[in-house]
Order: sequence, then structure tokens, then C-alpha cells
Amino acid sequence: MTTAKKTHVGVKANNRNEAKLYSLLGQYFQEAQRSLVAQRKIIVSMLQLHEGAVQWNMEEQFTRKFLLLVNRMLTCKKGDKSADKIVEFIGSYVLRLQEEEEEREEDEEEEEESTVASRFCEALIRHVLRGTQAKDRHVRFRCCHILSTVINSLSDIDDDLFEDLRDSMFARSYDKDASTRLKAVLALCRIQSSSEEGEEDSAEEKQLQELLLSLIQNDPSADVRRAILFNLKVTKKTLPYLLERARDTNSITRRSVYGRTMKAIGDFRMMRIGMREKLLQWGLKDRDASVEQAATKMLVTQWLETVDGSVLELLQRLDVLNSSVAETAVELIFDQKPQMVSSLSFKDSWDSLTPESAFLARVYAQYCLKKGFDDLVDAQVPEVTKIAFFIERDLQNLTVDEESYSEREFVLEQLLLLAQQLDFGDEIGRRKIVDVLTNALTNKDLSDTLVSAIVNVFHKLCTRERDFIQVLVEIVVDIEDIARESEDPDRVLSTTLRCLAITQTVLEQVETSLESNVELSGLLDSLVLPSVRSHVITIRERGLRCLGLLSLLSREQASDNLMVFGHCVHKGEAEFKVEALKIMSDILVLHGRSVLDLPDKVDSESVHKLYYQALKNADIPELQAVAAEGLFKLLLCGVFSNADLLAGILLNYFDPQSASNGALKQVLSFCIPVYAYSRDENQQVLGSVAIPAIDRILRHLEDIEDDPLTGATEMMQQVLDWTDPRRVVSITNQSSTETTSRVHYDLAFDILQFLAECRERSEHRAYTSALTKLYFPGLTSDELTKLKHAIAKCHEVIEGGIDSVSQNAFNRFVASVESMEPVGGEPAVEEQPEEKEEEEAETTTLRHTVPEDEDALEAPEYPEDEADVSRASIGRVSLGGSPRASLRHSSTPLRASLAGRSSLARSSLSGSPLTGSPMPKRQTRLSAVSGIDDEAEEDDEEDDEDDDDDEKEESDEDESMSGSDVEMGE
Repeated sequence: MTTAKKTHVGVKANNRNEAKLYSLLGQYFQEAQRSLVAQRKIIVSMLQLHEGAVQWNMEEQFTRKFLLLVNRMLTCKKGDKSADKIVEFIGSYVLRLQEEEEEREEDEEEEEESTVASRFCEALIRHVLRGTQAKDRHVRFRCCHILSTVINSLSDIDDDLFEDLRDSMFARSYDKDASTRLKAVLALCRIQSSSEEGEEDSAEEKQLQELLLSLIQNDPSADVRRAILFNLKVTKKTLPYLLERARDTNSITRRSVYGRTMKAIGDFRMMRIGMREKLLQWGLKDRDASVEQAATKMLVTQWLETVDGSVLELLQRLDVLNSSVAETAVELIFDQKPQMVSSLSFKDSWDSLTPESAFLARVYAQYCLKKGFDDLVDAQVPEVTKIAFFIERDLQNLTVDEESYSEREFVLEQLLLLAQQLDFGDEIGRRKIVDVLTNALTNKDLSDTLVSAIVNVFHKLCTRERDFIQVLVEIVVDIEDIARESEDPDRVLSTTLRCLAITQTVLEQVETSLESNVELSGLLDSLVLPSVRSHVITIRERGLRCLGLLSLLSREQASDNLMVFGHCVHKGEAEFKVEALKIMSDILVLHGRSVLDLPDKVDSESVHKLYYQALKNADIPELQAVAAEGLFKLLLCGVFSNADLLAGILLNYFDPQSASNGALKQVLSFCIPVYAYSRDENQQVLGSVAIPAIDRILRHLEDIEDDPLTGATEMMQQVLDWTDPRRVVSITNQSSTETTSRVHYDLAFDILQFLAECRERSEHRAYTSALTKLYFPGLTSDELTKLKHAIAKCHEVIEGGIDSVSQNAFNRFVASVESMEPVGGEPAVEEQPEEKEEEEAETTTLRHTVPEDEDALEAPEYPEDEADVSRASIGRVSLGGSPRASLRHSSTPLRASLAGRSSLARSSLSGSPLTGSPMPKRQTRLSAVSGIDDEAEEDDEEDDEDDDDDEKEESDEDESMSGSDVEMGE
């Protein structure tokens, strides 16, 4: 009886202790949400409570209650401050618990295999790991958040638990939610290998590293990429991936490379020279000012301080001979450190110039002259006579040592560039340098770079352009005379190339017409034309370029030689095609239509066809890019106005198969918006061909893309943005936009027409979504009536044949049209045409259509006979064949209602702002990163959907944390 009573009293005592334990834990969690400062005292109290629970054999109850309290915050969305404080509290408690355990182990001689801290941490981690597979994205996020925080507080972990944790974070690194991926990546960065450089990593460690390297390049979230950037271990393998983020699409990530990452790397000399060059070039020429400032700060402070402030040594760490950014870097250093400009001295360098010292001297003189520091130039740079002797010395030593030829050539080039900056008032020095340079051009085989530099010095020496031409032509004639006396074919070839190089540089400097320069006319007959007919490819290519430059100086020569260039584009080798097409574009931009459609000359349609053929030539990607750029120049200049050419350009832009041609995509992504926004008429032409072109692409998209909906929607949004009249640069007030442009009004008829004809749900959604973004105020009563009739006819055709999403979008468009008031407030009188008239209505042709057959878009072939370069060779052939009556033959009454459209009407987008970006990217090839430090993370865009909507949006995963596994309702 007494024993039973004691047992009953003990149970009551245990129940009271357990209730008190639960109450205190709940109170601690409640107080921990208020402030981070108060958490320190709470953690001390909780440690005492935890220790007491262990002594009273209630450790299991403590852990269970702790986990139940953790469950209550798992459904909190990202950004919930109370939940964030609880997570910080959990991490701080685990860290303090670990520290207490380590202090206790130091006092004890024997180390226990299982401790209170290890048992508690393992229970916490295993419990939270179950939530990483939940269907609720908020639960997955909070679980990964807790894990990344707790792992950061642990010093060691059980091997089995480590594998489970790693596998779970591997899976979460591909989660749909970017916030969850971020926390998973932070956890993975914490558990990456800590082995030293050179030690062999295990297979699991290599797999983890490969995953992080893949994510840093391909993850669509900038925060995820930046987290890896901040926390990935720097090795020889990972360093290029980290520095590659300097080309990231996110400006903050790019800036972080030049700030935090480069500071972590330390000495820039551990990088390869090529990577140093790229890093400087990317940063100093970045389009974002903050990135440029970060790169400048890195250069002036970190890099310059590493070499003890020596600009010369810094240049020695760069590839000065091939650098495109070294000059910019030196000028930035001079700008940031003005005292260095006055402290530099070159007096001991002129007798033994190196590539770096010659480059620095030239940039120094150029900078001082630009800033007006003439006294510094006089003090540091020798007079013209000495410069002439230095040039003569280096010309003689140029071929002494073949191994150092490139370095001696670079030094000589810098001296010639320096000579262009000098004052030639000293007659003795002027004569000396003229003699040296004339002798060099006449008797030495120099590279094109040196020839160009010498000719530019002559241009500075001659005060009049006629004197400049006369001096250089005499030198060319002397060189030709020497070549005629030689019987060595190689000698003749080299001298001919030198003459062409001199002629090309002269023609690039000349501005007067060819008719006023008899000397240049003589070179045309004696040198240029024979070179164009030469069988040696290098001579023929250089001669073609000189002929193009001469054509720019003479309209008559341009019209005569345009046929030759067209023949080269059609029949020549790949490099000739590109060069000839560039020349044709320059000629047409300069001379315009005045060189076309002349008797027995090239006509406009022939040139149209030639450009279209080049644009479709996928075998030569560079030719496509050159053709696209040339076409837009001519369209903007008004030389071309053919809408079919613009349709061909749009087909290339939207065609997924053109994505591999990066140069073409870049040209089109820049030029199409420039063309569309430059003039109101350009938008009208673009709008007239856009919808038929998109329809043509959609017919083939299913065979190319897995998701045609994405392509259709993106294409329609892009067209709406291009045709937005409010973005035309010439528009100065909103009223003019509303009353003169009818682009979106006409687009509405085109969209309604194709909506009635298409049968694919993806196309329905794309077209109806586009209708809701149209905006055309200021419609007259007749225009509004015609639009309502077209809507009614389209509704008759599509009724019951489209899904609910498309139907709702169509209904919104109808409602917006019904609410419109005609201009002047007159009511729109809707005419009710008789059924007989509707049946007899003729189908309407589109303003500009794309041919139905794919082959119809191919331009006809040239005659095979190369010798026939007459007008017939590139004669009048209509581009794309005869226009179709309609893109798709249909007898629906809708076309009758479309027949009454007025001319192009001004309209604008009313929906969300479109960015005008090119085709949707599959994945970002350029990546970015966030750090393990929470303060370095950026806020992701927060979605406020309800939990029920979240479950519908996300794919089914494993069982959620519910029921007996995780007591969420406790």
C-alpha cells in the first residue's frame, strides 16, 4: 500500500515537472521572438533547463517539446520576422550547447561517444530533414533555413547523418522555390571538403563540387549564384568559375567579384595573365557604373598596392602586347592618383625601351597633352630629332633577333604613336623623321600595323591633304618600280601587299572626292583593279577593300563597282562574302538610292534579294550578322523600305534555330528596338508583318521546342512592346500618340483573324493574352464599330473552342472595347449587315504577308556562270515570289469584317511594362552568387499566394510533414 502510494506521488511529480518543462520552453520560444538581444539570457536559462531535464531523466521530453515548438513556425512564409528570430535562436542555442559540451570534455579525461549535445543535434536535424520533402514550399524553405543555420554552428557530425543531410540538400538545390535553393546551397557550401590544395578529394566531395560549379553557372536566381560565389572554396579548378561571375547578368554579383571575391583571393598574380586581362576589361568597361567603380577600386588599391605602387611592374603583369584595356587602366590610375603623374620619370628609359616602358611613356605623353600638362611632356619626352633617331635605331634592330621581333615591333609602334602627338615645329627634326619613315616604307617589309602607324605620322606631318596624298603616292610608285625590277615572285607579292596596305591607310584618311585627286585615280588603274583580278587570295581581298574605299569617295565608282561587290557576295569565298557585303552596306548608306536603278546598273530588287539570301545563309553565321546589321542601317536611312525584308528579319529573330548564332542575336536584339522606336512609320511597317511572321514560326515550333506556349507568349509580348507608340522617341506629348498612330488597332484585327483560324490551345492563350494588352484611345465611331463587328465574328468562330483561361482573357478585351467612347462623344452605331451580304463578302488580304510555302521565302538562285556579272546576273527578281491573297485561305465572315479596317492607327500597351528583351533564355549561361552570411543575402521576390494555391502550383513530392510524423497542430 505504501509502495503504491509512493509510485502515485512520483507520477504526479513527474507530470508536474513535465508540465513545468513544457511551460518554460514555450515561454522561452515566445520571448525569443521579441529581440535578438534578449536571446542571450534566454539561451543561458534554457541551458540550465536542459541540464536539469537530463538530471531528472527528462531529456527525451525536453527534445520532444522543443521539436513540437519548432513545428509551429515551419509554415511561416519567408520574411516573417518572428520566424527568422526563432531560427537564429535555434542556431545560437545549438552553438552554445556545443561550446558547453567542448568545455566539459576538456575537463574530463575520457571522451564520451554520445553526449547531450550530439543527441540533441542529431534529433533536431533528423526531425527537420523529414520536412524537406513536404509539399508546402514554406515548410521546405523553413526546414532548409534551420538546417543551414544549425550546420553552421556544428563542429562535427555523424557520418550517417552527414550522408542523409547531403542527399537531402542535393535534392533541395533543384527546388522550384529560389529561397529554398538558396538555403540548401548555403548548407552544401558549409559541408564541402576542407582538404588542403593538392589532397585527393573523395568521389562524394567531387560530386558536391561539380554540383556547386553547375549551379553557379546555371541557376536562374542571382542570390543562389552569389551564395556560391561567396562560399565556394578557392582552388585552381574553382577559380575560373568564380571569376567568370564578372560576366554575370546581375550587376550586384558582378560588383561582388571585384570587391569581396578578389579580396578573398588576395594576390592577383596567382591568376593567369589572360584572366587578369579579361577581369580588367569586363570591369572597366561594364555598363553598370557601380561595377566599373568597384573594378577601378580593385585596380588602384588592391592590385597597385600588391606591386608596391609601381605602374611599370603592374604593366609587366599584364599582356601589354595584346591588351585592349591596359591604356584605360593606366589612365584610370593617373586619374585616381594625380601625384603619380608628376613623380614619374623616363629619362633613363629611352636608351633601352621595353614594351612596358615604351607603352607607359606613350600613354603618359598622351594623357599629359590631353590634360594640358605640356610642361611635363617637355620635361619627360625628348625632342623630335631624338625620337627620329630612336625610330631609326629600332627599325635597324627590328629583324636582328627573330624571337623578340614582336616585342621590338611593339616598341617601334609605340614610338610612332608617340611621334603623332609631338609638335613638328622643329624643321631639322621634321626632315629627319620624314627621311627615316620614307626609307622605312620604301625598303623594308613592315607589318600592316607599322605601315598604318607610319602613314598616320605622315598625315600629321603634312599640313594639306593634297600634299599628304602626293607624298604617299610617290612612295607607292617607287615601291612598284622596285618590284618590277625583281624577278623573285615572293618579293613581288610582299611589295604588292605593302603598296595595298599603304593605299588602304591613305584612303582611310582622305576626305575629298576621287575626282579632285588625280594621283588616287592613277592608283586605281595601276594597282587596285589589277589586285581585284589577281588569283592570289590575300592580294584580291586587300584590293577589294581598297576598291570599296575608293567607291566611298566617288559616286560614279560606287555605281560601277556595286555589281562587282554583289558578285563577290554571291560567288566568293566566305571571307570575301563578308567583306563585300560590308562594303556594299557602307556604299548604300553613304550614297543612298542614287547608285541604284541606273541604266545598265544594279537595281534595288536585286540588292534586296542579295541581302535576303545572305540573311538566310546559316552556313556562314558571320555573314548573317553582317547582313542584318547592314539591313537595319539601310532601313533606318530610308534606302530600303521593303516590308518583306523586315519579315525575313523577324523570322530569323524568332526562329529558335538561330539561337546558336550569338552575333546575329545580339545585332537583332539591339537593332529591332532601335528601328521600331525611331519613327512612327517604322512601327507601322513592323506591325504589318509581325503577326504573320509569328504565325509562320508557330507552325514549326512544335517540332523544335518542348513548350510552344512559352514561345508564342513571349513573341506576342515582344511585338506589342516594339509597336508601343508611346516609346517612339519623336513623340513629345501623349495627345499626338493617341490621335495619329493606329498600330495596335490594326494589330487587333490581325490577332482576331489568326485567333479565329488557329486550333492550338497554346496559340489561343498567346493571342487572347495579347488582346488584353492592346491600347488604342481616340477611335472614331466608324473605327469602333468595325472593331466590334470583327470581335463579334471572331466570337462566333471560337465560341466553345477555347479553354477557360483564353475565354476569360477574350472577355476582358471585349469588355474594354465595349466601355470605349468614340472621339467627340458620339455613340457608336453598330450596323447590322444582312446575312446575304456576310456570305458574299470577299476575304481581305493582309497588308504585308509572309509566303505560305517555306520554299517561297527562299530567294531565287543566281546564274551559275561566274563570268556573267551583268545586270541579268543580279537582276530584278521579286523577293519571296508573289504575295499571297491571305496567309490562310478561309471563307469565314470574319475576313469580311476585317475588310473595312482603316489605315494604321496609334495605340499603346496598357498592361505590364515590357522590357524589350530578346528571345526567352533557356538558362542563364552567366551565373551569380550569394554568401553563407545572412547579411549578404538579397531578398527574393515574395509570392503571397495562399497555402492552397501553393499546393496546386507545385508538383507532387513525398509525403508532407503532417499526421503522426510531425505534430503540426501541437
